[in-house]
Amino acid sequence: MSRGRAWGVFGESGNSTSGYNYAVFGNLRGSQNGAAVVGVLDNIDLNVPGRYAGYFQGDVRTTGNFYGTVLTPSASRFTLMGRSAVVPLSAESDGENSMSVGEKLSQLTAVQYNLSEPQAVQAFAASGDTVAAAPRSVTDIQALEKTHYGLDAEVLKEVYPDLVYESQEGDLCINYTEMIPLLVQSVNELRAQVVSLQGAQTYNVRARNGSETGVGSNALDVPALEQNDPNPFTQTTVVRYTLPESVKSAFLYIYDLNGTQVDQKTLQSRGKSSVTLEAGNLAPGMYLYALVADGKVIDTKRMIITQ
Repeated sequence: MSRGRAWGVFGESGNSTSGYNYAVFGNLRGSQNGAAVVGVLDNIDLNVPGRYAGYFQGDVRTTGNFYGTVLTPSASRFTLMGRSAVVPLSAESDGENSMSVGEKLSQLTAVQYNLSEPQAVQAFAASGDTVAAAPRSVTDIQALEKTHYGLDAEVLKEVYPDLVYESQEGDLCINYTEMIPLLVQSVNELRAQVVSLQGAQTYNVRARNGSETGVGSNALDVPALEQNDPNPFTQTTVVRYTLPESVKSAFLYIYDLNGTQVDQKTLQSRGKSSVTLEAGNLAPGMYLYALVADGKVIDTKRMIITQ
């Protein structure tokens, strides 16, 4: 029946001592696992893995607010065939191209929008049902009046498809909670670049009044740092560089994305040369390496270690 009513449980209370009016009350006693209130979809048996005041199997929707602390299981609990299924977040390789998390996030599009009445409420009103709709809460009214901000789900689906879900109604929904680690990673990448370049001065190799400042005019007199090859790499990679004969001291510094120096190489050769880097005990992920000559940062590039 299109206008029928069915309640599995109905509770109503009121006009008692303030704060002690319970429409539905559940109390779990003892020490065994279970829940005071259980809600499931199309299921009559459920093993509750813990002790909860309320436990639900299936989507839960509210027109009001949730108050409390929202917890997400730690990534460290997940394993695959006895081994940790957790891997460091790093740039993803696409052939010869690789993108940092920050670069991927920069592709996202921020949007603003306004909410409308849920479709179910609209359909209910259009049906001519004589039963009065539930009154809106204070926050419901504000939510309909305010402008909201979010990300374009279609764009996010192209960049990070695992963060986009489809609801029962067919709407695209975004897991904003798991975007927090991506934002932290992006901040770490930026911080690592700032740390590696702090106090750097531009190495002046341009002619002034027809003469060079401390170096000659040919290519070997211009300090330079090249991209490591191969990149990404698993065990070893080669970094090529150029240092003028006038350089007294030179180093290659390696940093993780927290800005911590994890290794350094003293560069003795001048002219065009190279140094081999080993993955060693470094965890898979993205690292920065910087060429420093006579205390000046010449250039910084990134490299990726894979498993």
